[in-house]
Amino acid sequence: DEEKQALCTSEFLAQARHHDPFAGFARHFERVRDADPLSRVLYVDFKTWLANDILVKVDRMSMACSLEVRSPLLDHKIVEFAASLPSSLKYRGSVSKFLLKRHVASRVPALDVHRPKQGFELPLAAWLRSDLRDMARDLLLSTRATGRGYVRPEEVKRIWDTHQSGARNHSPQIWALMVLELWHRQYMDR
Repeated sequence: DEEKQALCTSEFLAQARHHDPFAGFARHFERVRDADPLSRVLYVDFKTWLANDILVKVDRMSMACSLEVRSPLLDHKIVEFAASLPSSLKYRGSVSKFLLKRHVASRVPALDVHRPKQGFELPLAAWLRSDLRDMARDLLLSTRATGRGYVRPEEVKRIWDTHQSGARNHSPQIWALMVLELWHRQYMDR
């Protein structure tokens, strides 16, 4: 909320005051209100981030490279089984996926079973300080972008300068503002 208050203009905040960005999440949490906390979080994660974010990205990027990707642990029978398990078999102490790891421990080397997650992350912060720097600056600090009335140009400039100096990684905010501006140019300015 503090970042939103600092970044957005008072006019935009007034227009958006009745919009609750967490309403969709709240509906999912409400559907499983009687479940234990871990099961509730897993359910919401399954319904939101997994379905609408990570799986979509994997699907699109693999298709772009002519690859067929399957997520074997998302077979509906496995998902239904996992959802029926008590939380103590999903997470025990500091071990996540407890039952799965125990099941495969004799079949897979221990280093692989207990290896920490390793996601694929773009070096966006570095790109915004190098290869994408000029394009991002031109998009965000242009008269066109600053005149739209959504964000305070001085706050965008502060975020930009702080990121460029390396004092803080503002790549998620900068990327979101870039995508908003590109979307605006593509769909609203025409």
